[in-house]
Amino acid sequence: LAQGCATAPVMPSFAPPGTWPQRAAPSSETRRILDERIAPMAARVIDEQWAMGLAIGVLDRSGSAVAGYGSTGREDSAPPDGDTRFEIASITKTFTALLLAQSVVAGTTALDTPLEDILPRTPQAPAGRPIVLQDLATHFSGLPRLPHDWDPGDPANPYADYTREDLDQALAHQPLETPPGTQFAYSNLGAATLGRAIAALEGVPYGKLLHARILQPLEMNATWIPPPQGGHDDLVPGHAADGSRRHRWTFDAFAPTGGIVSSVHDMLRYLHAHLRPTEAMKLAMQERVDRPGGAMGLGWHVGLGVPGTERVRWHNGQTGGYHSCAAIDRETSTAIVVLANTASFWLDTLCISGIGALAQREIPFGLPRAIDLPREALEEYVGRYRSDDDMTIEITSVHDALVVTVPNHAPHILWPLKRDAFFLKSAFGFVFFRRADSEPDSPIERLRVNLMGAQVEAVRE
Repeated sequence: LAQGCATAPVMPSFAPPGTWPQRAAPSSETRRILDERIAPMAARVIDEQWAMGLAIGVLDRSGSAVAGYGSTGREDSAPPDGDTRFEIASITKTFTALLLAQSVVAGTTALDTPLEDILPRTPQAPAGRPIVLQDLATHFSGLPRLPHDWDPGDPANPYADYTREDLDQALAHQPLETPPGTQFAYSNLGAATLGRAIAALEGVPYGKLLHARILQPLEMNATWIPPPQGGHDDLVPGHAADGSRRHRWTFDAFAPTGGIVSSVHDMLRYLHAHLRPTEAMKLAMQERVDRPGGAMGLGWHVGLGVPGTERVRWHNGQTGGYHSCAAIDRETSTAIVVLANTASFWLDTLCISGIGALAQREIPFGLPRAIDLPREALEEYVGRYRSDDDMTIEITSVHDALVVTVPNHAPHILWPLKRDAFFLKSAFGFVFFRRADSEPDSPIERLRVNLMGAQVEAVRE
């Protein structure tokens, strides 16, 4: 995968495999915790159809354990296992940030190196300081989530055709939403730019750098970045939250943001190394800046927003048909990775409660339960709703389900939580309907959408 600059590759020398921590051995005690504390939660995820299949790996001081639940979605209907490959999506950002930390520890660059010192064409801040490398790794760059010229040729595989040349061209003209270093705003564009900068800095394509510095030393032999045209790697089929098959996602310029394919066994090697970290891993996990609800290291989020998890390092990820979550608690020497062949952000609750179980903390495991509503009861919600800022939200009926469509988001199926209240499975989201008055049969007048932390109210047209 040609992600670096066009100079002849000169592979930097890093610690040989023997200096990295050995993989954690299987442990009967760790297996007991997985079976008794975490497996019942996984069973509920499968039974209530939140995911078709899951593979979970855990680590504690006594060792490791791995288990699979549900189905791969293949003809044999076998459950996933530790060797099943999934898209790990945005957990890739922690690998990209680790590459940065390695370059800093090696003295090749510094966290406060301006991006404009590395790439010839970069966004210009209207005032104040320029973007520095730490900004890209902590989502404080001021760059939007996606570039201004974002227009996928194939919405089912949206990143495949965005090339390095496209990225270079976009950066030359990309406006910033906020001054660098002033505000947290999660940015896939920022992570892609960081990967581009590291490759240019080292004179090695991103994929080769990733393999030489991280994957090969950790013997992560099932982990790689498929090329934009796809690859033959027995990837488990992916699914949407409604169970329908989804196309795999492949990446070119955005590979540093979400392109890695891996397995639970390989991810446990990665997490185990972070529990016995190199200097670069320590640097990557160090808190750098505050964000809403916690802090940011380089790539890693710090704090899960639940009491007792303030020091947990974590990252999740989601593509069209997969979800992933990994968490590390260095204070208790525990870690968990959850890989699913279904796209649903609610699966993070399994990761959060699982890291609590490993640390002997009680973190409630909560998933909403759907109720049955007859089709005629759903029809009263169908319509167009308009917000004060002229945003149109559409509620439609498809077969026996409601679908909500919000601008700049894919349509989502709504699952009834109770009368006038629905939830989304594919994302953290709820839709609440309000009636004209307190009478149970009064007409629906407005709605409120809570989606991934954003909220909007709209009046029925």
